[in-house]
Amino acid sequence: MKRRGMVYVVVMGVCGLAVAIALAGVTLSGRRASSSRDAADSMQASVFAQDALMDVLRSATNTSSWRALAASGTLRNSKVGTTQILVTASDPTDGDLVDSLEDPIMLTAEVQHARVRRLMRVTIEPDVRAIPCLGYSIVVGGDLKITGSTVSANAGIHANSTAEITSSTVSSDLSSAGSISGNGISGSITPNAGEVELPAASDVVGAYRAMVPEADRSSWDVSLNGMLVRPSLAALGGVSGDLAVINLGGRRLTLTASRVAGSIVATRAGEVRLQNALLMTPSVGMPALVTRSDAVLTMTLADFSESSISTNLNPAGWPYLGVSDADTSDWYPSEINGVVYVGGDMEISGDLVLNGTLVVEGNLVISGANVTVRWNALTNVPPGFRVQPEFRIVPGSMTRVVGTP
Repeated sequence: MKRRGMVYVVVMGVCGLAVAIALAGVTLSGRRASSSRDAADSMQASVFAQDALMDVLRSATNTSSWRALAASGTLRNSKVGTTQILVTASDPTDGDLVDSLEDPIMLTAEVQHARVRRLMRVTIEPDVRAIPCLGYSIVVGGDLKITGSTVSANAGIHANSTAEITSSTVSSDLSSAGSISGNGISGSITPNAGEVELPAASDVVGAYRAMVPEADRSSWDVSLNGMLVRPSLAALGGVSGDLAVINLGGRRLTLTASRVAGSIVATRAGEVRLQNALLMTPSVGMPALVTRSDAVLTMTLADFSESSISTNLNPAGWPYLGVSDADTSDWYPSEINGVVYVGGDMEISGDLVLNGTLVVEGNLVISGANVTVRWNALTNVPPGFRVQPEFRIVPGSMTRVVGTP
C-alpha cells in the first residue's frame, strides 16, 4: 500500500512538472511572439520615418517662401492606415529658417506606429544647380530660323529640331538635334547633337505659383506703357515684393517704353509683347519673364530717358544699380537682364540685348533683328530652372533620436 502511494506521488509530481514546463513554454513563446511584433513594428516605424523625410527632401525648394512655410508649422501631417506621421523643420545654425538661403535645415520625422514611437532626424543643405539648358545663350525646343539678322552670343545656341540661317551673321557656336543649313556662322557647327532637356512649362509656372497668389486678369488686355512696372500695380495683382503672377486667360500683355522692376510670370496668356525701349531688372535669383504663351519682341536699342515718359523710374524702394532719387533726369539702357522663358513660340524682329539666357519651348524666328546675348554662369539659379532635389543630405546626419523606442 505504501509502495502504491509512493508511485502515485511520483506520478503526480512528474505530471505537475510537465504542466509547469508546458506553461513556461507557452509564456516564453508568447514573449517571443510579442518581441517579434515589437521588432517588426519598430522596423516599420523607421521605414515610415525615413520615407517621410525623403518625401520632404524631394519636394523642398530653397526659396524664401518655402522656408517661411517650413517655419510656420508642420511640413507633413498625415496618416497611413493607423500610422501617424509628422515632419517639421528647424534651422540648426541660428534657429531662423528664413533669414538666409545658405543655412542648412534639420528635418524631424515623428512616427507613431502601433505601440512604437519613432523620432528620426536628418540635416540637409542647399545644393542649387542650374539645369543644363541654362548653359546656353539661346535654347529652342523646336525649330530655329534666323533671317536677315545679326546674332552674337558668348555661349552656344541650340535647337532641339532644325536650325536654318538665311542672309544672316551668327557669331556663336550653333548646335541642333537635327540639321543645320545656311552660311554666315562664325562659330562651330554641330548638327545631330541630340536634344537639350527643357523644363516643362507647368513646372516652371508652378514654381512661382507656389510663391505668391495668382491674380486673375483675364477680363481685359494688360498694356503698360511709359511707367515703372512693378508687382504692386493693380494690373499685375497689387502684391508687395518683386514677383507678379497673373492669369490673363487668352488676353494680351504688352510692355512698352518702361522699366520692369521685378519678375512677371504669365500663367496663361494669348500673347506677350515686348516693344520699343524697355529695361527689365529682376531681383537676383529671379527670372525677367516667364510666360506659357507665344511672345513677340520688337524692342529698340536706343537708351531712353525718364523725361521722355515724364516718370521717375528709380524712386525710393526701387533703386537702379543701387541708386534712387526723386527726379526725372536719368537715362536707361534698353535691355533685359536675367532668364526669359517662353512656353510657346517666339518672334524677334527688333533689337535685343539680353544679359542672361533665352529659353523658348516652341519655335523661334529671328527676322530683321540685331540680337546680342551676354550669357553668364548663374550663382543664384531661378526657381523652376534648378536640378532636383535642391538640397543634399549632410553625410552621417540621418539619426534616430535617443530615448525613443
